[in-house]
Amino acid sequence: MRLSERRVHQIARRIADRLLEGDLVEADLPEGRLGEVVESIILLDLRIEDEIDAEAIERIRSYSRQIPEGSSEWMILMDKFRDEIARRRRYVFG
Repeated sequence: MRLSERRVHQIARRIADRLLEGDLVEADLPEGRLGEVVESIILLDLRIEDEIDAEAIERIRSYSRQIPEGSSEWMILMDKFRDEIARRRRYVFG
């Protein structure tokens, strides 16, 4: 995961606070619950991206010849496979 759970927690709380401050949402939730909901959505999204990355890496490593990780060929294949996998899962990278 690209962000620590602590950082996700902080971001989620700030988002929830801003939503409530600006009257952008009507939350009929107990105090702090909106932050928990936002945090769970962010964590789910990050996990999906991690799964897509792992699947793309596995596809690259399954090639009969070794492709050096971080090489331009690796990056091109990674982008291609990530896009294919995301499209198949109907996931949109933000």
